[in-house]
Amino acid sequence: VRFKICHCAASAAVLNYPCTHMDMVRPGIALYGVLSAPGDATTAVLPLRPVLSLRARVSQLHTLAAGEAAGYDGAYTAHRPTVLATLSIGYADGIPRCLSGGKLRAIVRGQYAQGIGRICMDQLMLDVTGIEDVRVGDEAVFIGRQGDCVIYAEELAENAGTITNELFSRLGARVEGRCFRQEA
Repeated sequence: VRFKICHCAASAAVLNYPCTHMDMVRPGIALYGVLSAPGDATTAVLPLRPVLSLRARVSQLHTLAAGEAAGYDGAYTAHRPTVLATLSIGYADGIPRCLSGGKLRAIVRGQYAQGIGRICMDQLMLDVTGIEDVRVGDEAVFIGRQGDCVIYAEELAENAGTITNELFSRLGARVEGRCFRQEA
């Protein structure tokens, strides 16, 4: 069988194996300016720049006293007075539920905030204790940059035990325009 056009170069091959390029290439995840996993290396001198960010707004603030619990089944218990920010994003928006229990972080007001409790379908919680002047409506960044802080998609994917390809494929219509932003 002879094919008019041949290729076998996905993003990793485009960046590492010129001999696979044949008639065309099929870059995928590299078009987003990221690699599939943090340890991925490239032989091509091609500075990838992330082209999107994932953000959500603080929808509620609540202070817990030491010993009080929050979240489904009281999954989080405060060990000290704790300010919780509830965010309007959850696993139905593409945040993997396996990042529950402190495996998730976000940037709020230019500082890192730790995820706490269980990630719900439409919301999740962050510990914003010690971050000054957090208000309802503030933006939290899950992928992207805010001030001097940055969270790369590869980090989020690695913490979820997956690759960026799967992480990005989870982001659907629910986040378009609401949580998703194209980076300059």
